[in-house]
Amino acid sequence: MLDQLHEWMFKGEGDDLEFKQTINSEYKIAKTLSAFANTKGGTLLVGIKDNKTIAGVDPDEERHLIEKAANFCCWPAVKIQVHELYLEPDFHHKQEKVILQVEVPESNEKPHYVLDAEGEKQAYIRERDKTMLAGKKMLQILQSMNVGAEIAPPSPNEKRLMDYLRKHNKINLKKYMQLVNISKRRARRELDEMLAKGSIKVLEHEKEDYFVAN
Repeated sequence: MLDQLHEWMFKGEGDDLEFKQTINSEYKIAKTLSAFANTKGGTLLVGIKDNKTIAGVDPDEERHLIEKAANFCCWPAVKIQVHELYLEPDFHHKQEKVILQVEVPESNEKPHYVLDAEGEKQAYIRERDKTMLAGKKMLQILQSMNVGAEIAPPSPNEKRLMDYLRKHNKINLKKYMQLVNISKRRARRELDEMLAKGSIKVLEHEKEDYFVAN
């Protein structure tokens, strides 16, 4: 398990991995947990600073806040598994330190909302190393997704799009039309189909929407 910890730290934060030195607010961490559940799942490591320095935590206190966030700040509740990783004292650490490993599987109860202190609810998704608010279109996609359903193989246009996104990270409607040389109407339909099957996500902005790999 410690080899896996070193692998995570070498990899760094991303779509399915986030570091936290400590949990300061159950509402804030609920955003991360729900975003993982709404996307493709992920791992939260508590006790690690942003610069990847191991700080360690009080596991009982942190576990309490995480479970509160998952069960009472998320609706529906987010399923999690919490493991304690123990680091023995060595040259770098003068005393034993504990890291919490929180595993969040992709949910089949999407979307999961975060309830704030006023009872307002909002849904979040994961995009690279950021937790982002789900826009109206993305929320509709989450509501229609069925995890475990049979997925159609990628079309030639979808393959071209995924190759493009591996190099450029995001694309708008106009660029997709040019990429695969199709009409605006057909491009919208194909992008909607890829959204529905979970191949891509949509990031909604005031001027135009951008599509990214899921």
